[in-house]
Amino acid sequence: MKRFFRIFALLLTITFAGGCLDRFDSELTMLDRRIRTLEEYVANYNSTLEGLRVIVENIVEKSDFVQDVKPVFDAEGEIISYEITFEKSGKITLTNGTDGDTPILCFKQGDDGLFYWAVSYGDGEGDFILLPDTGQKVAATAISPRVKILDGNWYVSYNEGRDWVYLGPATGKSGTAFVFDVTTENGYVKITFLDGVQVNLPTADMYRQIVTDMDNANNNLESLKSLYDVYNALVYAKSISSIISGGKVIGYRLYLSDGRTLAFYNGTNRKMPQITAAADGGVYYWIVTDPDAGTFEWLRVDGERVRADAPQVFIPKIGLERDDDNIYYWTVSYDGGKTYEWLTVDGEKVVAQTDVPENPVSAVTEYGSRYYQITVNGESVLIPRFPGFTINIEPSVQMVGGETVSLNYYIAEADENTQILPVAENGFTAWIQAENYRRGKLVITSPSTFTGGTSRVTLLVSDGAGTLNSTIITIGYGK
Repeated sequence: MKRFFRIFALLLTITFAGGCLDRFDSELTMLDRRIRTLEEYVANYNSTLEGLRVIVENIVEKSDFVQDVKPVFDAEGEIISYEITFEKSGKITLTNGTDGDTPILCFKQGDDGLFYWAVSYGDGEGDFILLPDTGQKVAATAISPRVKILDGNWYVSYNEGRDWVYLGPATGKSGTAFVFDVTTENGYVKITFLDGVQVNLPTADMYRQIVTDMDNANNNLESLKSLYDVYNALVYAKSISSIISGGKVIGYRLYLSDGRTLAFYNGTNRKMPQITAAADGGVYYWIVTDPDAGTFEWLRVDGERVRADAPQVFIPKIGLERDDDNIYYWTVSYDGGKTYEWLTVDGEKVVAQTDVPENPVSAVTEYGSRYYQITVNGESVLIPRFPGFTINIEPSVQMVGGETVSLNYYIAEADENTQILPVAENGFTAWIQAENYRRGKLVITSPSTFTGGTSRVTLLVSDGAGTLNSTIITIGYGK
């Protein structure tokens, strides 16, 4: 019997010992899993901090663009992180998951306009982190912080691990998210963080498109300015050809008789304010048109409207600039691109957005048989397809007071639509005695008071379709 009890006790001891060993092994396994999870979490956190520094540099330096954004999902289909690839800075990862009491490092803009590292707990707004030895804020572009868990507490270092600052206990509770949301809208990646901070990162595709839109708009402005020069000179269009890209007509090239080539591009961005010229009292001035409302306002420098048909005036030049919100807005220069200012419509800056136009804004069509009609941003100008009017007439004449003289004229290109109007000055009178469309006499009578000096008669010739040429006949005193 005693032997039996000894055997029973031994078996019982082995049984209890085995249970303790199993429980101890289970606890070790759970502890090992927790340690690995914390190590992985700390690694992800530090990777996210490096990504935040890259984002701040992008905002401050305005020199990089997003190529791609990819959400990363877990086995349950939940987003656990975002991979953002930049053209220059490469790929960053923003981890989307922290535990409830984890101190969340973020960046915050100071009163000086610079960004500094801050810390928040839960979903509150972050407070600037101050270095314990100096009390100074830590610039977010200077270095990426690194975190660690030591003895159940969070620590952060700003000098690559040489010194560590206590942040709070690592309780391991589950709950909040580091990144609240990442979306792509109108060519920008919009990141919303847990503390409410929002940043906009321009995409590379959007930037390339608005730069193309800007270049096309500036090219059309230069060509439009040249059209007014052509309009007032004896220049005509020798030929015209289409500009083709990807099998589509994207514009036209106009080859002029003076050797110049003007290019006009179709499909100008409808969301870009359209700069063109409009006439007021026979003078052309630059205007900017609101693409949404269709209304326009005069472009002004120092409060004065800017003439479009004066050769000494600079052509408006469209530009781009990122503002403090990291979004691109259109700008305009009136001094040949030396300085730029915001291009405003109704006093508001205009966001530079991409757009796929439905209809061409610039076009070239035939107008009758003698002209091309060039339409740029809704403004049309007629360009002759043949050499302009050449008026053969004596350029000067001598007269005394009360005298009448006749000068023969000949206009080779005239037809039934040609109109001739003489304009006299200083009491002189002038009229036309036409023989046919091309030939006739200009009759001039001087006033009896003409006893010396000079005067002139301006002979205006119109083709009846928009082209007007002029010739000046100088009148001197004498026989």
